[in-house]
Amino acid sequence: MKNKLICTQHIDRDCPACRSSNTEEIFSEETKTSSSINNYKCAWEWRHHEHLCNNCGHIFNANIPYEKDLQEYYSNQSDHAYEDYSIQNRINLILSVTNSTRCLKVLDYGSNKPLSFHKEALPSIGCDVFHQDIISDKDNTLKNQRELPELDLITSYFCLEHLTPKGLDNFFDFAKISLKSDGKLIIEVPSTTEYFYDCSGLLHEHQQHFNPYSLKMLASRHGFDVKKISYQDCSRTFGFAAVLEKTEQSGLDIAAMPRRSCIKSSFLEGKLKQRSAANYCKSFWETISQQKHSEYIIWGINDYYINLKAVSQIPVIAVDSNQIKSGWVVPGDKYLSAKDFLQRLTEGTYKKAAIIITATSYSEEISNMIFSNSSLTKENIYIYSPIYGQNITRMANSNP
Repeated sequence: MKNKLICTQHIDRDCPACRSSNTEEIFSEETKTSSSINNYKCAWEWRHHEHLCNNCGHIFNANIPYEKDLQEYYSNQSDHAYEDYSIQNRINLILSVTNSTRCLKVLDYGSNKPLSFHKEALPSIGCDVFHQDIISDKDNTLKNQRELPELDLITSYFCLEHLTPKGLDNFFDFAKISLKSDGKLIIEVPSTTEYFYDCSGLLHEHQQHFNPYSLKMLASRHGFDVKKISYQDCSRTFGFAAVLEKTEQSGLDIAAMPRRSCIKSSFLEGKLKQRSAANYCKSFWETISQQKHSEYIIWGINDYYINLKAVSQIPVIAVDSNQIKSGWVVPGDKYLSAKDFLQRLTEGTYKKAAIIITATSYSEEISNMIFSNSSLTKENIYIYSPIYGQNITRMANSNP
């Protein structure tokens, strides 16, 4: 199917965080292409033109996309099936900033689909949980769509980076009217200061690139003050967590702003790392194809699987626990559920196979399942990790 285009509605070079017009181009205009892992089974093209705010260090896409195109894109994404974040980190932070979680009214804003964090972890500490995906609240009508109690806590995990300037303002306006006077707001976003070693925040769909100070500037415009910033408490390794409260006055600590030169260099290093990852894909195949493996198994039907198949015609067995993903298996490849694959391992199949783990967040868990169901060793297992290393990564753990 032909690629679909996220069209630019207009250009806005003013900073969406602090609204300063003192901004500069940081990267030339480019088109980023998503994978075809979605209900349309086609790729989407995004127009990006990143600018840096010289006032608060925020980096943003000046090409503002049409809301209708965003609506179509997000509404056709496959549901998240796994939780690639630390649930314990999220729970610990909630417990640390609330006096009591008993009957705490909590809304998670930006959740794609309720998973165990919403269904089990939050209720286990006494929270009444509401959740809302951003795309079904396109016009910020959540309050009008259904009756909500006054909220004790609103959480938003890795959501704000997806929003347009209007979407950011709408979110904070919604939080301001929905939270109790002593309510808390917990936000997690990727951090530009971390891009030099982990470029996960440079996704094609991300419109905003925050640092702690730019988030504080954005929050202060809407009557919120950032009470805590923590990288250690964040549920993902490439971002930071922030705890916010309503306030009449918000003191901005100029000394807290990272140096703009550091932000800029980290962002540009991340872009270079992202581009070099494309070469990693080809070198990965060239290296493992020289080994004496009888066949190839890729565990994880995701963007990495699509990228690997784009540079190699070698037929593989594609493994994934989510059977919905079988619909994205490339013609010529064979799909197996994780359960069926492990059963075949138990029966002694695939003794000389190369098992390529593209579900990198679960590589340790997957490798342990492989070791416990077969006689395979680390020599059979490869971790496909273009972000964290440019060399071919073999399993570090030996067969127990």
